[in-house]
Amino acid sequence: MRTVVDTNQVLKLLPLSGTNALGVAITEITLAPYVIAEVLLRRDPEPTLDHLRSFDIRYGLEPVEAFNRLASLSEAEVIDFEPFVKPGGWQTLS
Repeated sequence: MRTVVDTNQVLKLLPLSGTNALGVAITEITLAPYVIAEVLLRRDPEPTLDHLRSFDIRYGLEPVEAFNRLASLSEAEVIDFEPFVKPGGWQTLS
């Protein structure tokens, strides 16, 4: 199951040992860039980073970035659009 994790949920994910509140296994998470930035700004980010590394992580685009990209796409391109950072694509973020 893929879960979208917000800034205030990263710590809540840790004690669940890989399951959500319903007991469903969480193997994949999606993070916004600001979530990982907040983790990196902690005094000791390693425990959280170590736990996050146990998941398949996708990084989502910020909403404004996604909408900016969508604005110039055709209808077919909008249907195929995925609001995630592509590998090696960090330089494209605003």
